[in-house]
Amino acid sequence: MRDKVFTYIKKKYKVSPEYPWAKYDSNAVFRHSDNKKWFALVMDVRKDKLGLSGNEYVDVINLKINDMMFRDILIHEGGILPAYHMNKEHWITVLLDGTVEEDKVYDLIDTSFAATASKKKKEKTRPPKEWIIPANPKFYDIEQAFDNAEIIDWKQSSSIKVGDTIFMYVAAPVSAILYKCKAVEVNIPYNYRDKNLTITTLMKIKLLRRYDPGQFTFDRLKEEYGIYAVRGPRGVPNSLSHDLMTESFEFRNIHADEAEQAAVIEQICFPPNEACSEKDMKDRIAKAPELFLVAVDKATGKIAGFLNGLSTNENRFRDEFFTDANLYDPEGKNIMLLGLDVLPEYRGQGLARELVYEYVRRERKNGRRILFLTCLQPKVEMYTKMGFHDEGIANSSWGGEEWHEMSCVIS
Repeated sequence: MRDKVFTYIKKKYKVSPEYPWAKYDSNAVFRHSDNKKWFALVMDVRKDKLGLSGNEYVDVINLKINDMMFRDILIHEGGILPAYHMNKEHWITVLLDGTVEEDKVYDLIDTSFAATASKKKKEKTRPPKEWIIPANPKFYDIEQAFDNAEIIDWKQSSSIKVGDTIFMYVAAPVSAILYKCKAVEVNIPYNYRDKNLTITTLMKIKLLRRYDPGQFTFDRLKEEYGIYAVRGPRGVPNSLSHDLMTESFEFRNIHADEAEQAAVIEQICFPPNEACSEKDMKDRIAKAPELFLVAVDKATGKIAGFLNGLSTNENRFRDEFFTDANLYDPEGKNIMLLGLDVLPEYRGQGLARELVYEYVRRERKNGRRILFLTCLQPKVEMYTKMGFHDEGIANSSWGGEEWHEMSCVIS
């Protein structure tokens, strides 16, 4: 498989292997041509060094995974391990002995290439991102601004794009994150300069949520998330992103009296030929409410989105799971996911990803093994980034569409 990996990288990324170590002359590094960062390291390592049985050598590839929850999902799959001789928080080791399917290896190479790309490359293709941005009340009263308007103008960093989520950190005397916003317009020319501030570009940001000043204080940011200063726009650590999300939404099992609300959300999120009927939705909720995870907006009490499924010992998806709740097996080790729904007004905030990750956390504790789902081609990349593997065209004709079956090993 080593040769296939080399061929794939050469063909897709036009990168040839480098052999920097005379002592280990079979170990190959692949790096970006512009920033010279590694995105793959291929080695032959003795199995016992990897915590595996045996002392024979095996080819492996080290790859970078920035999303820690995605990494946590991956290392529960056969043939994927915490990184050998590299940072185990951000890198993984993948066996190249056939344990991991070839296409899965290529998907992970692509993920590593994107994770290590130059800032310029990343900005061209990256999905919506979360930022912390400082606001100094000595120069601008942002609290009054958001009391008067839902959308305000703000100084823009060149890296911010439409759809990005912005958490506004208000400096002393507040010293806390107070607002969650979304960038709705960027690159607005502007010319302002004084002794304290220069602005050449503005963006419009829309208020999504307010936080209590005592929730995400500077002391908490420092002690729990390793943020020691907020002097300019910066990314949001995964752990903080999760906690900001759970401050905004309650993740819990659906209640029986919410079945009609769930059915309405399904009709909003899917076209008529794909949406689950109200009857099937009610049957599913009555049968397996513990497998129906909802995200409830704490500010309004409204269901913002949900993820639901049925447990089974079957290992291939079939359309009958959509319509027959009696296929539910409470002792089943696998789960057929039947719908990931997020209302339009809550999209672009990472809620779909958090629903999937919360579902994984819960069902891993419950001893489940594999999650299965079907999706249309445009969603394959999204689910791949969440840790799912594309199994190819599904045995499904639901809604008269062609679906891909995807799986995710969680334990």
